[in-house]
Amino acid sequence: MLHLYKEIAGFLIEWILHLFGFFVALWIVYAIREALLDHAAPKYRPSEVATFLPPTCYIRSLKKQRYDL
Repeated sequence: MLHLYKEIAGFLIEWILHLFGFFVALWIVYAIREALLDHAAPKYRPSEVATFLPPTCYIRSLKKQRYDL
């Protein structure tokens, strides 16, 4: 009977280690994905781009047009 308990305990420990390894692998893949997305993302926010543009590149606000039916 003691041998059976040792087998069950060994199986449970091995299962827990495999589960832990799976989550570590998921975390590593997530960290790599985030690093790649940060590398591919634009370096500046859209609100900061307007400070780099020359004055001629600014977009004028649209004027309301009147439509006659």
